[in-house]
Amino acid sequence: LQYVDGKFVFENEEEAKKLWPQGKFLFQELQLNKDILAKAKLRENIYTKKEESPTGDNTFYLKYSIQLPVVSRILGIEESQPVEFFIFGRDESDGFVYEIGTEQDHQTTLWEMIREIRK
Repeated sequence: LQYVDGKFVFENEEEAKKLWPQGKFLFQELQLNKDILAKAKLRENIYTKKEESPTGDNTFYLKYSIQLPVVSRILGIEESQPVEFFIFGRDESDGFVYEIGTEQDHQTTLWEMIREIRK
């Protein structure tokens, strides 16, 4: 796998398209901000302090019902179709993790993670 001129280049493009039909990450296309989230319907929110967490980390979980063209395009669905969209974050002792994902009909359809390790 290589990243050339803003695109992923695979050794076997045909096999890569089967495994990863989107060909890009939602993190590359979607800029989350309060304006976008204000238009979404908040379905669930959970915040856990590290003292209350079984892993000892500060965490948050937010789940929204959204209709965003960029999400629909990456998932290959109609723009009028709402999607359950979740954001998860965890502040670990050695870094942090942010995850975003989508669900349709109670099935996870996309899940991406960014992790930063502190040195």
